[in-house]
Amino acid sequence: MSHSKYNNSNNARYMPNPIHASTPTPTPTPTPTSIFLKRLSASVEEHDGSRIVLALDLSNDVRVEKVCSIIDALAGYICSVKMNMHLLLPLSMDDVKYINDRAHSHGLQSIADIKLNDIPSTNKVAIDKLAESNFDALTINPIIGLDALKDAIHNAHSRGMGAIALVYMSHKGAESSYGMRIKIVHGEQEQEEDEQQKQQQQGGDVQMQLQQHSPSPSTSIYRVFLGWALAAGADGIVVGATRPEMIRECRAYIEDAHMHVAIFSPGSGAQGGDPSAALSNGADYIIVGRSILGADDPVREASRLARISSISRG
Repeated sequence: MSHSKYNNSNNARYMPNPIHASTPTPTPTPTPTSIFLKRLSASVEEHDGSRIVLALDLSNDVRVEKVCSIIDALAGYICSVKMNMHLLLPLSMDDVKYINDRAHSHGLQSIADIKLNDIPSTNKVAIDKLAESNFDALTINPIIGLDALKDAIHNAHSRGMGAIALVYMSHKGAESSYGMRIKIVHGEQEQEEDEQQKQQQQGGDVQMQLQQHSPSPSTSIYRVFLGWALAAGADGIVVGATRPEMIRECRAYIEDAHMHVAIFSPGSGAQGGDPSAALSNGADYIIVGRSILGADDPVREASRLARISSISRG
């Protein structure tokens, strides 16, 4: 699905081509729509155009029966469910598989929101276990580096799962990490000068040696993560609904690269994000949990958000 109407920003056009260690990041090449995104798109069509991903963030009374009853009640207004540590820690793998099978019975997809962040061998074990639990996709933290990110995404794809990379999270204070500036260093002399400056600094910008082909002297962590996500073949990225300007920038960059990468935006409602603004700026899917689960009438709220997502993307 084309998002060319969002390509109204030049911000992404000078986004640096980031480097992991000494190996250049490959230039993203046009890609076909992934198997996972095709499944998710089919779920959208089956559920009247809803682009709502329901975050099953139950803070108490975590029982399989309760989770399944929630899915049964709201299945008509969502396209996917998402499970994080609220369920993955207290429940067994058999319990989680049962919940995933229930979601699949309604034609829904299921995402394991574990923000995978470990060494490659451990990541592979985690991916294998998630696949055995019948998840359709998982989230990955690019902080592991480009090579490890590529490896994790390859392992996910080999198990028929999609991979969604974090680019900019939605919570308050995320700018202190995802928005952190990284100075671009060219040549040994500048590296030595930076080392001297670092010894004198009590804080400020993190210094990282990045060779790249942009004249820009610095960039932000989230831009590096975005470049890595696309170069590694991620099916989607996470950009908070609380930051529509970041969504717009990422969408423009994805369009410029002619890639089929979906943007998933959490943070609507409880965190202050506006789902309409997120979608109009280029998000593909809105992740919502507390606003629905904590509503006086969850079905009514899910229906309302489903209509918004359908209209905003219509």
